[in-house]
Order: sequence, then structure tokens, then C-alpha cells
Amino acid sequence: MKESKIAELGMIDILYEIKNPLTNIGLALEFLEAEKVPVETQIFYDIIKNSALKIENSIKELCKSYHDLGITLHLPPDTKKFK
Repeated sequence: MKESKIAELGMIDILYEIKNPLTNIGLALEFLEAEKVPVETQIFYDIIKNSALKIENSIKELCKSYHDLGITLHLPPDTKKFK
């Protein structure tokens, strides 16, 4: 029991370390979107946005996997949803 709690806490730390920069990326994308991304850099914007979405989805899948094992990971709420 104690080992699973330690593993759970370790996973939460890792997920926080991923989600915090991901939130910053989302906020930066939101800013760029409001500023109208120039056509010549749109492809880079799209790459960053799609990659961030993949990371966000991977985090959700990982949390779901833990939930299916009966472990609930409490993470900060999303401040930016990638669309």
C-alpha cells in the first residue's frame, strides 16, 4: 500500500512538471492567436498547437489508466483547452 502511494505521488510530480509548461504554451498560443499569426509562420503555430494537444491527450489517457486501477490523480485544472 505504501509503495503504491509513493508511486502515485511520484507520478503526480511528473505530471505537474509536464502540465505547468503545457499551460504556458497554451497561454502563449492563445496570445498569438489573438495577434493573428502571420501566414508565413502559421505552419509552426500549427505544429506547436497540435503537439501540445497530443501531450494534453496523453496526460488525460495516463490519468484515465490510473483511474481504471483505482488510483485518482488530482491535477490542476486546465487553464487552456487546445482546440
